[in-house]
Amino acid sequence: MKHWAERNPRSTNGQFGKSTLYRFALHFFVENIALNANNARLNYSELAQKVNDAHSTKSDSKLTAQLANVENLLGFLLTMQQRQLEYIPEGINLENGFVKYAINPINPTEFQQFGTPTELNPNNELAQSYEEYKKIRSRDKQLIKKYHQPGGQLYDD
Repeated sequence: MKHWAERNPRSTNGQFGKSTLYRFALHFFVENIALNANNARLNYSELAQKVNDAHSTKSDSKLTAQLANVENLLGFLLTMQQRQLEYIPEGINLENGFVKYAINPINPTEFQQFGTPTELNPNNELAQSYEEYKKIRSRDKQLIKKYHQPGGQLYDD
């Protein structure tokens, strides 16, 4: 156990005393084995396999969630980039500098004067737009999934 803790120092916060190791092992056993009703009918080898696979399952689910978040964010960014094309001015009067349409809102001066909103603050318009975008994207993904089911036809009533 001490050898394992030395290879994984974060598990015991770098402490390798017997009492720390025993407390860690007991806590792990109670949280992951004894309190889990699904383990009641498992034999020793099945339980050992489940314990060995527990860490990879947690990290896999976390990675899956992170990838889904990255996918949503990239989709949102591409959508916002496409919308930005609407702000490219069609004409500029070179004599007086008058711009016929709005200037691109994403520029250094805009950031310096007003700051830039992020999707992390739920109170700003960008975050609210991102949340709405995620809802629409989720709905569209469900419709695509439903459409591609074997023998499935999508009827939008």
